Amino acid sequence: IRDDIHADAVAITNTDHVLAYVGVGEHNYQNGDDFISPTTRQAMNYGKIIIKNNDEAHRTPEIHSMLVIPLWEKGVVTGTLKIYYCHAHQITSSLQEMAVGLSQIISTQLEVSRAEQLREMANKA
Repeated sequence: IRDDIHADAVAITNTDHVLAYVGVGEHNYQNGDDFISPTTRQAMNYGKIIIKNNDEAHRTPEIHSMLVIPLWEKGVVTGTLKIYYCHAHQITSSLQEMAVGLSQIISTQLEVSRAEQLREMANKA
């Protein structure tokens, strides 16, 4: 994802932890400090996209723009897709639209995966 959208970093979270983080600041997530940020919590609580185009308070000082998009499963927010850029004001409306589409694809894949897991469990029972 990161290469395709020319992002400096990309992360996927569940409701409590950063599950995957690739890119600038990756070292900040390798020491067990993987709890989600207040911004991520806000996106999940309200089910809304959060854009920070001039963020000076991120845990990775090099990051200045970020887009946090909720991931949904059956009408419930189960995580987020987070896209980061080192330069301020990198989040454009076209990037936002593309990221929303990408989050919908990821959400659909999560639901399909969950359904397959349930089907396998039912077959084993």
